[in-house]
Amino acid sequence: MLDNPLGSGCRYDSAFDDNGTIRRVQFKTGQLLKNRGAVFFRTAKQLPTAVSDINVCFLAMCGRRHEDRNILSVRLAEGEARARFGTVPVARLGTADAQGRPHVVVVTFAVDGDTIYSAVDQKPKSGNYLKRLRNVGENPWVTMLADQYSDDWDTLWWVRADGRAVILSDQRSMAEPLRLLAERYWQYREAPPTGPVLAVTVERWSGWAAAR
Repeated sequence: MLDNPLGSGCRYDSAFDDNGTIRRVQFKTGQLLKNRGAVFFRTAKQLPTAVSDINVCFLAMCGRRHEDRNILSVRLAEGEARARFGTVPVARLGTADAQGRPHVVVVTFAVDGDTIYSAVDQKPKSGNYLKRLRNVGENPWVTMLADQYSDDWDTLWWVRADGRAVILSDQRSMAEPLRLLAERYWQYREAPPTGPVLAVTVERWSGWAAAR
């Protein structure tokens, strides 16, 4: 793939081999476009048979609905990112040990303002003091990621929460987080988690969406 001189709102593909001969074509019907010295063809009749000293790219997706927005620049405001985070059933929790070795796991969670709670529950595990807890004990900085994927890429979004985590293990400090988790998941109402609870104080909410 070549750098996109039209910006990131359109996808395109180079269509020449090492000898400058076209071997793959992706295009939409339309007019010939010129931008920053590169030439873009949109019709089969305009395709050259070889490439010399110009970059030839073919637009793969530049329809009307994409013309008035840059698909890669729809950043979510902090409030919207926080709100979206809590709409999905699970998130990814990323931790690292003292040596910086990463560890990622899928977790259930509950959001309370700028705090995210997850708990060690009764699903089968190797023990209560899991790798994520050991990592937080060595390095409290964590990242959590929530996202929505669909075959309709206009509906994609993700939100990342970066912050510091602490481990809650006494019944008094776990009571409210466990209540919030039970409100979200009926499984926890039938089989309450025993803990510990991981509490992440989010210092930065960020996110991206394909569309508002």
